[in-house]
Amino acid sequence: DEKAFLQSHLLLKDFVKDKEAYERITHLLYKAQIESKKQHQSQLPDELIEQITFYKGGFSVLLCRHYLDLDAGAAEEDCWYTIGTIIQLTNDLFDIYKDLQDDIDTLPDRMTNAYTFEQFFHSRITAMRAAITAMPHPQKEKEVFALAMAGIYSFGLIALEQLKQLQGDAMQLPNFKTLPRKALIVDMEKPGNLIKWLRLTYRYAQI
Repeated sequence: DEKAFLQSHLLLKDFVKDKEAYERITHLLYKAQIESKKQHQSQLPDELIEQITFYKGGFSVLLCRHYLDLDAGAAEEDCWYTIGTIIQLTNDLFDIYKDLQDDIDTLPDRMTNAYTFEQFFHSRITAMRAAITAMPHPQKEKEVFALAMAGIYSFGLIALEQLKQLQGDAMQLPNFKTLPRKALIVDMEKPGNLIKWLRLTYRYAQI
């Protein structure tokens, strides 16, 4: 994986406009990927896992903006980075069962209260909506973009809805390791989940 990453970086570097920024982000992403290996059978504190999660997702998506023939200011870059953190959190929510089998520690794997984690996830959505609002673009364009982004983080919200159902009125979630695979897998082919996705997308598209 490291070899493929470096080869891709060297190949694409010649095609980007801002090579200095591209090099910096690539270095930060590479460092985050190396650090993420420590999540296997780890005793890392939650704060460090959060940092690795955000860096890995945020810099991955921020790097993508350099592949587009577009200029981006600080506000746009903030959007790229923030949606990356949400995407990584969502991936980890969908991969709880797999990561448990592989003995990989993630923030969702360590979750003990779905309602508390939902508040944490909402804080990232709030940050994303603020980043969209701050962009120097016409309001109509920002509304269209906000709708598209809401479609992304609605997946995470659906995963959290399922976890809240598992917890119910209890003070905390059951031990994930005692649950069957079906309880932790989010099936987005279910009509009910597709309806939820549409409803949540339009609800969270408001800025």
